[in-house]
Amino acid sequence: MAKPNILIVTNGGGAGVQASDTLVEMGLEVREPPGDLQEELASFLPSYASTRNPIDLTGGAPADWFRRALIVALRHPWPDAILVLYTETGLSGPVETAKAILDALREAGRRKPLTVALLGGPGCLHAARLLTLNRVPAYPTPERAAKALAFIALYLERREFVRRRLERLGLL
Repeated sequence: MAKPNILIVTNGGGAGVQASDTLVEMGLEVREPPGDLQEELASFLPSYASTRNPIDLTGGAPADWFRRALIVALRHPWPDAILVLYTETGLSGPVETAKAILDALREAGRRKPLTVALLGGPGCLHAARLLTLNRVPAYPTPERAAKALAFIALYLERREFVRRRLERLGLL
């Protein structure tokens, strides 16, 4: 079975590394996205941002960069699942970023498995509540968000295996 393509979008490189390590520990791979996806992201991100995986929007990322990056990722066929990591900075607030994530989900017109980690102060708790009230799983650490997404991805992988097997047996 092919492992799912998981895309990490973050404004904190350290959080991206922590999440990547957790996904690998869970038996998944963090692969580099295809060139066309990287080019589309690079079209609006600064030259010092990373369009590899994790996508590092940089610590200076406003909430709108999260929204735009997620719209691109949700509409592109490569990512099977998306992990969003927000690290609180003085440049974008957690609630503003949570709203941008919800806007992206609405604007993209597609859903993919997605989890969010919000790292910071009390505002991150409010942002997590906003996301969970809108059926977006949100966690306080990159590791917990990555583990949750790993379990979702592995479940979907196994469900697809069973579906194909039943189809081959003529039971679907």
